Amino acid sequence: MPIATTSTSAQAINGIFISSGPSVSAVTNNTIANLNSNYNSTSTSSFVRGIAVTTSIATVTGNTVRNLTYGGLGTGSGISSGLVGIGVSASTGANTVSNNTIHTLKLTSSTATTQKIEITGMFIGGGAFSNVVARNSIHSLSLAANDTAAVITGIDNGAGTVTFANNMIRLGIDENGTPVTTGCIIRGITKGNSAIM
Repeated sequence: MPIATTSTSAQAINGIFISSGPSVSAVTNNTIANLNSNYNSTSTSSFVRGIAVTTSIATVTGNTVRNLTYGGLGTGSGISSGLVGIGVSASTGANTVSNNTIHTLKLTSSTATTQKIEITGMFIGGGAFSNVVARNSIHSLSLAANDTAAVITGIDNGAGTVTFANNMIRLGIDENGTPVTTGCIIRGITKGNSAIM
């Protein structure tokens, strides 16, 4: 039976999702690959996330997240973006996100639109603690259709105090070196909604 190229139901896809549990969550040395959503419609409940931690104190290290695709037109942001490599919004203590590799994340909808669809390589929103985001590699984030409102972000700091150190972010070309030519917004590291750090 062939795999359907579209879906009529909103899909919430997580490679690893921790929303409850111990006071400290460690997500280390995993490979998350080849996750895909073909839901081609607008819904903030439709997304693809490689790793998402929304509770406790998080240590996310040594993971590889690659080859994730999202065909939807959802307009979520931050950890709720249509496509997220690693998202941490744990706010009970200091989080560490380090030595991870995120690459080849693609918005695959062929629908030309002005929807604010977002790819976020990494999101950190960890409250008023000394979070650390260091030595991560993020590259090859791309989109298929002409969407002038689309947003491609390497690292998004939604809230809290974060030390960024020695991260490598390469945006504007896909995994084959093909340029992203649509007039979308491309951001390396951001704080809040728009300020560049």
